[in-house]
Amino acid sequence: MATNQQQTIDEQLRVLKERFPQVDESKLACLCRRHNGNIEQVAARLAKRESRMNKFDSLETRFGPNLTALQQECPSIQSMKRGRLLKTMERYGGDVDQVRKFAQKVEARHHREGEHGCVSRHQHREELKTKY
Repeated sequence: MATNQQQTIDEQLRVLKERFPQVDESKLACLCRRHNGNIEQVAARLAKRESRMNKFDSLETRFGPNLTALQQECPSIQSMKRGRLLKTMERYGGDVDQVRKFAQKVEARHHREGEHGCVSRHQHREELKTKY
């Protein structure tokens, strides 16, 4: 019985490895265990991840050079995650001026909140935990 089960698992891993060759085999095995051997769920999860990565690559290709130039021009933007900046570039259709204005608004909000904003957010979260 155990060998039959192992053969089934090996077959599932082989099928997944053919479909997603870039994913490490140990990661595939871990996902199979997490989803109780349901390879449809594993494949759906990996396909969704692959789709997100393809979109990120597409955005990087379209807006990467402009974003790099903007990051060199505005040091405050360097602290923001590149993925978020790429999505912002997409939202504004690659308009560097609009992205710069957006980044300035975000920076101003962070300065306005300062460290007290983080503390109050933390305190608010704790109050909600005790309330509910």
